[in-house]
Amino acid sequence: MLRYDCTDLIDKDLSRILIDSENREAFIARIQTQPKVGEMELFFHTRDGAVRQFLVSASRSEDNIVICSTIDITERKLAESVIAKAKGDLEVRVLERTDELLRANEILKAEIHERKRFESAIQLANRKLNTLSSITRHDILNQVTAIVMYLSLAEERVTDPETLEHLQKIEQVIQLIQKQIRFTRDYQNIGSSTPQWQQVSVTVRNAISDLDLEGIIVETELEGLEVYMDSLLEKVFYNIVENSLRHGEKVTKVRFYYKENAETLTLFSEDDGVGIPVNAKDRIFKREYYRNTGYGLFLASEILSITGLTIKETGEPGRGARFEIEIPKGEFRFSKSQDRR
Repeated sequence: MLRYDCTDLIDKDLSRILIDSENREAFIARIQTQPKVGEMELFFHTRDGAVRQFLVSASRSEDNIVICSTIDITERKLAESVIAKAKGDLEVRVLERTDELLRANEILKAEIHERKRFESAIQLANRKLNTLSSITRHDILNQVTAIVMYLSLAEERVTDPETLEHLQKIEQVIQLIQKQIRFTRDYQNIGSSTPQWQQVSVTVRNAISDLDLEGIIVETELEGLEVYMDSLLEKVFYNIVENSLRHGEKVTKVRFYYKENAETLTLFSEDDGVGIPVNAKDRIFKREYYRNTGYGLFLASEILSITGLTIKETGEPGRGARFEIEIPKGEFRFSKSQDRR
């Protein structure tokens, strides 16, 4: 986050990155006298001379080891400043309306006329608030997790079938919200790390380890194949296999193999399920096309495109799905010790 190497900072004084001596000494004093310090705002100095503002929490162990967690709030602070300067108390009213929209549709209906008066202001505020998404998303997921926990406790105590049915529907909606929020996190992470060489057979194995594969045979004929890809390649294979399990209906086998061509290599993933309708073969990779699975195949296509890889579906409806990943020359190689698992 500060663009330093570890060797630049190990055994160095905190003044190298905490340029505000007053805040630095206050932070040190607090952690010396308290085992835990929560959400203290500090200014950090990056390697190239920029100043970033962070939210810092720290815990001190009995042997005086201090562990800190930090969140970069520079953009959030900038957005807050711009909004406050431009609209003043309008931001408070917009946030109130947004919160009320999420909590109660009836409240929104009662105030719809007033909301229209602030429509242009809401659009401006939303653009600014988008800069906060990476910070607030984690907090939202924590709160949703708490809701799921309390909902589970409520379901254990409820005996009325109708009430229990309502609780189960609420749980389904919450699960959909979690899936959509996690997608924004995954999509934001695309391209954030440097691509690296990955052994495909190992990546496939790791990707499907959390899937329920009872009664499903997974064959990997990848003979030491390595590809130069974003670290999210594992999620590509997870989404492909998960799509087969969810929509294949009668899948008993999933097979990974490859075919090397003159200038490219094609990596195949095929199953023996019901296949994909002809009119849906292109649309399944579009963001707008999803049923109950989320954005898995759209996300897979986006991840692959980072290093010039493409994916398409070429299976025969009724006989199974087949995904083909086209890998350009230079983006694949074979390791000396070939993995034939």
